[in-house]
Amino acid sequence: MRHSQRLMSTISILALAASPAFAQSVGVTAAVNQKATGSRPVRTISLGGNIIHNEQITTDQAGLVQILLKDGTAFTVSPKSQITVDSFVYDPNAGTAKVAATLSKGIFRFVGGKTSKTPNGVTLNTPVGTVGVRGAVVDLDLSGSGLTTSRSGCPYPQHVDFIFGDEMTVTGAGRPPQRVYKPGYSVVTDPTGRDRNSRTVVKTPPECVSQIQLALSGRPGTHGGSTRHPTDAIVVASGIAETNSNVTPPFNHPPTPTPRPEPPLDADRPVIAGASQDELRQDAIDEQNGTGGGPQTIPVRVLTAGATYGPFSNPGASQDELRQDAIDGQNGTGGGPQTIPVRVLTAGATYGPFSNPGASQDELRQDAIDGQNGTGGGPQTIPVRVLTAGATYGPFSNPGAIGLVGGSAETDEVANLQVQAGTTTGTGAISKGTLTLPIYDDDHFSSHPIAAASGATLAGQPLTGTAYSGVDGFTAYVLAIDGDHSQPLYGVRGTPVQNVGVFGNGDIRTYSFTRDMMQDLPVPFMRAAALGTDYSSATISPFYVAEPANGTSDPTVFQAWLSIKGSGADQTSGVGISVGALSANTSGSLSIDYGRRGSYRSGSTQPSSFLSGAISSISAPGGGNEIFGSNGQNLVLSADSEILDFLSDSPANGSGYENFSTLHVLDLEKEQSQQDFLTGQATTRVLGESKLLGYAAGTVEIHSPTSTATGGGNLVSRPATSEAELSNMQVAFDRQRNSVGGEIQLDSPYGDSSLRVAFGDGINGNGSYGPSSYIDDDKYAAARNKNPARTYIDSNNGNNSTRYYQKEGTNNRTYFVSGDAVPQTTLLPNGRLCDCKFLEWGWWGTQIRAVDAASGTEVAESSVHLGTWVAGDVSTLAQVDAAVTSNMTATFSGNAVGNVINGNANYIASGSMDMQWNFGSRTGDMQIGHFDGRNFAGPLNLPNGSNVYEGFISEASDGAAGAIHGAFVNDGANTLAGTIGNFNLETSGGAWSATGVFAGQRTGSGTGTNN
Repeated sequence: MRHSQRLMSTISILALAASPAFAQSVGVTAAVNQKATGSRPVRTISLGGNIIHNEQITTDQAGLVQILLKDGTAFTVSPKSQITVDSFVYDPNAGTAKVAATLSKGIFRFVGGKTSKTPNGVTLNTPVGTVGVRGAVVDLDLSGSGLTTSRSGCPYPQHVDFIFGDEMTVTGAGRPPQRVYKPGYSVVTDPTGRDRNSRTVVKTPPECVSQIQLALSGRPGTHGGSTRHPTDAIVVASGIAETNSNVTPPFNHPPTPTPRPEPPLDADRPVIAGASQDELRQDAIDEQNGTGGGPQTIPVRVLTAGATYGPFSNPGASQDELRQDAIDGQNGTGGGPQTIPVRVLTAGATYGPFSNPGASQDELRQDAIDGQNGTGGGPQTIPVRVLTAGATYGPFSNPGAIGLVGGSAETDEVANLQVQAGTTTGTGAISKGTLTLPIYDDDHFSSHPIAAASGATLAGQPLTGTAYSGVDGFTAYVLAIDGDHSQPLYGVRGTPVQNVGVFGNGDIRTYSFTRDMMQDLPVPFMRAAALGTDYSSATISPFYVAEPANGTSDPTVFQAWLSIKGSGADQTSGVGISVGALSANTSGSLSIDYGRRGSYRSGSTQPSSFLSGAISSISAPGGGNEIFGSNGQNLVLSADSEILDFLSDSPANGSGYENFSTLHVLDLEKEQSQQDFLTGQATTRVLGESKLLGYAAGTVEIHSPTSTATGGGNLVSRPATSEAELSNMQVAFDRQRNSVGGEIQLDSPYGDSSLRVAFGDGINGNGSYGPSSYIDDDKYAAARNKNPARTYIDSNNGNNSTRYYQKEGTNNRTYFVSGDAVPQTTLLPNGRLCDCKFLEWGWWGTQIRAVDAASGTEVAESSVHLGTWVAGDVSTLAQVDAAVTSNMTATFSGNAVGNVINGNANYIASGSMDMQWNFGSRTGDMQIGHFDGRNFAGPLNLPNGSNVYEGFISEASDGAAGAIHGAFVNDGANTLAGTIGNFNLETSGGAWSATGVFAGQRTGSGTGTNN
């Protein structure tokens, strides 16, 4: 019989004084031993006592306590330890649970409840770093008492041990993050104790396990703080023996437990390398080689149907059936080499209607099963989809040279690679010959260079490039045949995500993407011939996926980049956005599809060009969902060969299109709740469903081969703004759908024409939707709205006005992106138009092809490259009049940015903006300084009955002058907190002109005319 006093040792828990009347209880002490109290005001924790938010709990040298939170999370706290439950949120109805705790010193065991089942649900702040736990049990020794001089003691003064579960991460403390997925491994600090910020992943030493077990065990002679110490007599008198101890147990014969065999040393190395994946690769190499250098060694776990067999997934076969077939093979009923299906894409000799040689998914599944069974002895089959390049691709004489692959049966095939036992390569056949590829089975995303001597070949020719591998068998081969990048070969294999519900948690996913093989560009889906290869000044965002919070809409995707290199006539500029959705394709499988949008100017005297083409994810050999891994960790994006599409650059002057394709592999870096993501991004305001008004500007390039008004087909550049009408620039946000939409109208300063475009989600009664994505109030973008009636050009000729709508069946290539998503610090201070988070600003562009409705003739093509916009919560007339009544004065400071036409050159410029305003007199003055080397100033006035001011500014040196339109905006807490507007400027001879937007924050205010 075990007596209760042996279950716990005596402990003392000293908690900082709290106010129980107003504090929130988050859990109770499920087990507690007490011995003493402190000298300052404390409360003693007792069995069943409440634990309070932000309450510090301290145990003395004999103390031990278990804290049980309401969601089932448990902390066991050893003697001489200190813990604070910083915050705990649990809503069982909503299924949300989060806990944050600070473990200052001592030894602890953490057992995750609902919190650890929630992404980013657990945050444990420790001296080692911030520990994240996902469905796991973790031990933490933060005592600093590693016995480095004792052979029997733990050699590490501080360590975090992964005991059981899914995942443990340790971040912070000035070190790259480490992730541990396999129980029995630890993140440890410097064994000498000199560098507490060091962190290394090792196999957990048994001495460290024993030390923690001893610290968390009860001490004899303790009684849990009971005033009446239990005795044998008390226990006997309780009657518990009749229902417990003296009851004869039922007869059964459980198996005698046997110790689990220790894995060989080599088995530790992939786990350690995986946990340290964010550190320098050389660190892992040195650890594996046991030296400070030497050749790179990449551990690869190979699955065969022999002595060893790990989790195997075949996208074309039933997992349970395939597993049983593999087991049969090991038991002697099957056998044979492992064979891996890989989808292979190349550029072929012909280009015709697409066909998939893998046939239907069910047929491929049966083929794979038959291949494994082989009437009792056949090989295991793993398909790899292979895409290659050939002699022609539709009208293209050398499609491989521009990256075009697939599109026909001989260029989109499945290679069944057979892998012999004990080898790391597989060999199969496609129409171009025998294919040999290396096989990987990594537990984290890895990059594997493939050199000519690596053994990868096609028809005897070496394949070189890179293989990107990840979890659940994912591998993307990005290779060139015989070193010739004009002959690409792409291979894809992996397990498609089965539970699409992982994309419906309302989280924000951040993916990295690889550079393309042929050009090695850091931006996706671009040609080196457009802007060269130097993107050192570019801003490039990660690839984001925003999951819906309510599950009623599709997840949206976002990626953007901006490059403005040089200044004046030496400038080149470009912008690209990726916005779309993750949804079911025509076959019902989950895929990512969107249109490539953006524009660039390869030289200031060159016409702008606009990006188009369909981007799509690539499936595995058996089809199915085109996102790979159990949590959607990986995907491959390229031009959509399924619909025979390619990427195009369309110049504004109507010259020939430039066609090509690139391929990029994406890896999930982190998944966060929207709340955690916003906190990490330091955003101060979420726009939600708000609609903002503002101003826009841009240079319009007009081309019409049938009109002498544009010089008989030549390209004409003209400045334009939205002028004073606030409704000409509208943008709205929908947090529930993670979407954005709006409309922009530009009017010529000469009054002879205007253009209007709609983008993203429809507003103001427009029921049409266009691609868009809203990650937060800094990162969002949209492409064209699909309502043809909301995109047009108005031509005013005297008293006649004619409206020309966008050509039916032709995309206007409209794009819209926030400036804070792609900040350019060389253009604007801190890359922002204004250091005021209550304002929104950014870039936009379009390429409208207007058609005469009566004749069907295309009359003009009007393009805008990197136009500008700014918007905010515009102050109402009543708010402005209140300031007028109080005679308030104020100053505003910020910046201006816009487009310049200087002779034949077009480029982007920026400058400072300062404004002084007297509300009592309804007047002010504005200065725009250092804008393309010029300084402008002039008076402003606010007409009675209006909340929009206007004025003129000029430069005395050469007569450049122009108009200003603007308004005041609120910041949510204060009215008139900032100002926004647009401007247009032109020299008297018209050789130089500029148009753009400005924004500023109020820097001083008061009442009285002298303030």
